[in-house]
Amino acid sequence: ALDETLGQGALGKRLASFRLWRRDGTVLYAKDADLIGRRFELNKNLRSAFQGSVMAQFDTFDEDEDKERAAGVPLLEIYNPGREPWSGDVAAVTEFYELAGDFQATLASALLSSWLIVAGTTLTAFLLLSGIVLRASRTIDDQRGALRRQVSELQGLVTQNSALRQSVQRASRRATALNERYLRRIGADLHDGPAQLVALAALRMDSPVFTGDGHGRDRKSV
Repeated sequence: ALDETLGQGALGKRLASFRLWRRDGTVLYAKDADLIGRRFELNKNLRSAFQGSVMAQFDTFDEDEDKERAAGVPLLEIYNPGREPWSGDVAAVTEFYELAGDFQATLASALLSSWLIVAGTTLTAFLLLSGIVLRASRTIDDQRGALRRQVSELQGLVTQNSALRQSVQRASRRATALNERYLRRIGADLHDGPAQLVALAALRMDSPVFTGDGHGRDRKSV
């Protein structure tokens, strides 16, 4: 009856293998009759299923799954715990091997979409970072050029100030020399010209003729 149920309808077309496990690792039922009654060591997925968890893995086979591996088709392996209705305890675990060609195609498409999204995001981030770096580089170059121009202008101003300072110093020296020559000329003019006349006039005014002493003596003599 179980064989007929598992072999009918959509389930029969998609089900590649089926096993019913007891907690001690004994195969209670299997689509492959040679496995019925045999005992195997529980793998990790079976142990988790007996603890109440539904486990699944894709296209991965254990040592006792040679027949499924030899099928050469992608299989989805599902471990489903079967509970006792009156206690809820796990009494057995069903192990399904489902043909997973559609699942593999869906998984490949999802992986491709994920890689495309990651690649697109990475490329976008790279382009944005490249644009930021390029703008920053241009800004730095512009600032460097502006700084060089300012330094050049400052050097030009320093050169002009130095030239102006030298010109002022030369003009000051010329003005000092001209002033000294002018003062010497004025001194010479005063010494040789009006000063001598004033001194001569003063000497003449001090003579007896201008002071009246000479006339007195003359009158006394007379």
